[in-house]
Amino acid sequence: MVNSLAALDGQMFQKANPGGARTLLVILVADIVGNYPTASQIDEETQRITALPTLVANKKFSEYAIPDGTLDYKVDDSGEPGYQSFKHSIEFALAGSSDALHGEMAKFTNAGALIIVQDKSGDYAVCGSTDDPIFLKKTFALGKKGNDKRGYTLKGEVDGLSFGYMRLQTALVPTLEINTVSL
Repeated sequence: MVNSLAALDGQMFQKANPGGARTLLVILVADIVGNYPTASQIDEETQRITALPTLVANKKFSEYAIPDGTLDYKVDDSGEPGYQSFKHSIEFALAGSSDALHGEMAKFTNAGALIIVQDKSGDYAVCGSTDDPIFLKKTFALGKKGNDKRGYTLKGEVDGLSFGYMRLQTALVPTLEINTVSL
């Protein structure tokens, strides 16, 4: 006998289940060739993406070092029966007020992005797509004084996606082309 649904234990009994992110990778969709991800690149059983995007020559994902506890990534499914789709939302902060930071933020004006987030368990989740990119809206806060937060908060969401929470296959991660943060 085959069951329609599997029995699941979603309690995480006696197991750690920390929220949060370790790594944030960002690329403008103009730097990706073709559509990504496509239905043929998604393993139906594991719901993992089986290929990386093809990048324009000399382009890479950029790693953004973010303050701890400032990234929030959500996936919602919604819509009436027969019309359901997914919505990806992301929010993160970048501290500081350097020329380099302000210049980088200007690149997001009217430019959609594809974002990959590494969670605390080590999985890399894809946020947005080349068809439906994340358009990040930026807010800069100067701070009132002392230890007030000074820097950018970026928020973006996209609705109408055909896929929900999708992670990269683990074997793909070492092959990601990344412009890493120099500290």
